[in-house]
Amino acid sequence: MGLHGSATCGLSFGENGRCRGILLGEHQTGMAKMFQMMLEQGLLARDKLKTTDPSSSGGIFYQGKIETVRFFCRNILTNVFFRHISFQQEDTSALDIREEAF
Repeated sequence: MGLHGSATCGLSFGENGRCRGILLGEHQTGMAKMFQMMLEQGLLARDKLKTTDPSSSGGIFYQGKIETVRFFCRNILTNVFFRHISFQQEDTSALDIREEAF
């Protein structure tokens, strides 16, 4: 995540030939793993900040990491379970219409 939680870069894979993906962890657990890594990065940054001058470039970097995790916890993580339930209850019958019907 970049400035204010926005995506500020993009990655392209496979545009110059062969590309191989590797599944890390169990199927359907990617978001949970990402959340866990973000939280762990915040905890590491908090520990590093204790031994770093807060006004140094490193201190400012660690403060940014901590604030990113706080934003994530307050604004994203709190909605995950609600969104999951909402998606499970969504009416998807329009997706079942055969393409020939259009």
